[in-house]
Amino acid sequence: MNGQMMTQTPKLPLHLRRNGFNPVEALARARDGEGVVRVETPFGLPAYLVCRHEDVHQVLSDPARFSSALTPFPGSGQMNADELAKMQAGQLIGFDPPEHTRLRRMLTPEFTVRRLIPGRTGGA
Repeated sequence: MNGQMMTQTPKLPLHLRRNGFNPVEALARARDGEGVVRVETPFGLPAYLVCRHEDVHQVLSDPARFSSALTPFPGSGQMNADELAKMQAGQLIGFDPPEHTRLRRMLTPEFTVRRLIPGRTGGA
């Protein structure tokens, strides 16, 4: 930083802000209030901040309202169908069940301890 001191802390997205181990006041209000809050990601995309366990269950069980497919990839509005398919290839998070489930089942065997840590045979 060429000897210059940083004078301002960058503003983090709401879900990352903390006061020690506690959430900041705005995050605690979201948790204690609605529990599901519409936010904007650092990339400018709309998203939901889900603060409570019961709300997480509801969101994961309701693809009609909370679908990954409903949120476009950045710049996807200028892409044709082939370009969009190429961009989505390998992006498991961009799919909803049943396609997400099919792909996840196909990939799960590749993420065992034995495959991820060379030399490990799976025991403790």
